[in-house]
Amino acid sequence: MKSCADAISLPKIYTIPKINKTLHSKSIILNNVDK
Repeated sequence: MKSCADAISLPKIYTIPKINKTLHSKSIILNNVDK
């Protein structure tokens, strides 16, 4: 059961930083457009 839980939790660990990275890059693009 532990391996099953790890399989579910691992994608979250990898997807959350990915989402944060895309949001961060979008905010940089928006900031550059504002300037």
